[in-house]
Amino acid sequence: YPFKAKLEKRADHIAAVAYNDGPASISAVVNVASSNCKVSTPANIRVVVKAHESVDIAQIRAPSTGVGCQAGLNFKYQIGDFTRDAGDEPFRIPFEDGKAFTVGQAFGGPLTSHNSPEAQDALDINMPQGTKIVAAKDGIVVDYAFGYTNSGSVNAALNLKANFVLIEHADGVLTLYSHLAPIAVPLKLGEPVHAGELIGYSGTTGYSSGPHLHFAVLKPYVDACRKHGLKVGF
Repeated sequence: YPFKAKLEKRADHIAAVAYNDGPASISAVVNVASSNCKVSTPANIRVVVKAHESVDIAQIRAPSTGVGCQAGLNFKYQIGDFTRDAGDEPFRIPFEDGKAFTVGQAFGGPLTSHNSPEAQDALDINMPQGTKIVAAKDGIVVDYAFGYTNSGSVNAALNLKANFVLIEHADGVLTLYSHLAPIAVPLKLGEPVHAGELIGYSGTTGYSSGPHLHFAVLKPYVDACRKHGLKVGF
């Protein structure tokens, strides 16, 4: 994802700046490591950067004129805005009205593969391949993939090879629709979709024991920031 934090020279100081060049809100935690510097906010800087925006997050100065200092950044981030409280607006079912399917795996019951924090509260909804999948609530498309053509199997090598759609919603939550068929739907990153709008077709791509929809509602939070980057020195 095109997010980065770096150090930039300004007229009288060095600025730590976070850049988000992608379509989603990004939540990040940034730390400034320095030697012989004055830093406005050195540690655990929590920042949310909106899509296609940048934010100055700290100022770094030498202790006095003519004295040098050294500094660097490390950061971790995730898609979504962890400052928002999830609202109480209901979700619709992620498939067409009038359809009914069984749930193969869900929170509160026996889990066979939903062992990560991102999956433990998800639903696996059994359905024939090619079933229309729709957005569960109005939102913005922030990531998707339709290029995987595998038929799916219980094979760890296929863990990251499922077609999916990820939508960010105004209340701060995201919805994930995974194991989709390789049937492209004309979605565009950063563009809105509405509840009930077609976003894909069910399939069995990736790590999958059979045709189903993996549907998850995700709430960003600080400890879920996992991706790490490093920028050092000026």
